[in-house]
Amino acid sequence: DIFGQETLITALSHEPDFVVEFLEHLTEKIIVPWCELLVQKFPNIWLELSDASGSPLFISPHLFQKIAAGPVLRLIKEFPWGNRVFVANYRGDMTPKISRVEGRRGAGRRNRRAQQTDPETSSTQSSTNALNELIDFKLSLCTEFIIKLDADQSPLSIYIEQAIRREKPLYLGIGATRIDRNSIADREAAKSELEDLATNSAKAIKTVSESLADKGQYRSNLSWPGDVYFEDVNAES
Repeated sequence: DIFGQETLITALSHEPDFVVEFLEHLTEKIIVPWCELLVQKFPNIWLELSDASGSPLFISPHLFQKIAAGPVLRLIKEFPWGNRVFVANYRGDMTPKISRVEGRRGAGRRNRRAQQTDPETSSTQSSTNALNELIDFKLSLCTEFIIKLDADQSPLSIYIEQAIRREKPLYLGIGATRIDRNSIADREAAKSELEDLATNSAKAIKTVSESLADKGQYRSNLSWPGDVYFEDVNAES
């Protein structure tokens, strides 16, 4: 519902250079002066930016990394208060499936497949690598913790592994539609599902937190964004 947003989304396909220039202009003339004033008044402030529309889910992982995230990286890298800037709501982690080139090869070459990498394994490895790269990139925009939102469809176990390996706290979001009165047909069933989801989320966070504690890295007591939290609450919740 943001005025002008649809124009930008369309321009991503037809006028990408315009979008880049516009975001750079917006950053330089509006966001940077605003951040500097806030930091002057509140030296220990955290500057959480919100850019769900620039998420991989909505504009693709490629355009997310190439265009949408550019201004955020600039703020983080070029300014003394950059380590206080983060975006935690870039949603969507499903990367494009790798095409199975091997499966399309001619029949005359089938007898050599035993000597080649199994296409299924290769595709899985490529998808895993792509997910790792995407999580790495998201970490460059939100350096203090790893977050899994409702729109991030990879298994929770993967995020537990990623958080432990990178030694980062894990935060988990519960989608607003799970408590939206217009989206719930069976309230009791929704309640049961929500209880299971919250329980599993708490267990996952405990697993990561205990792993960090074993390494002497205790979980931050900062309330951002909340260990297990509802991503949006409104009049229809």
